[in-house]
Amino acid sequence: MRHRVRWTYSGRLVEEIAAMLVMELDQGGRQ
Repeated sequence: MRHRVRWTYSGRLVEEIAAMLVMELDQGGRQ
C-alpha cells in the first residue's frame, strides 16, 4: 500500500484539513 502514498496522502490531507477547519469553526462559533 506504500506505493499509493500519493493517493492516500491527497485524500487523508483533505480529510484532516477539513476536520480541523470544522473543529475550529465549531469552537469559534460556540465562543
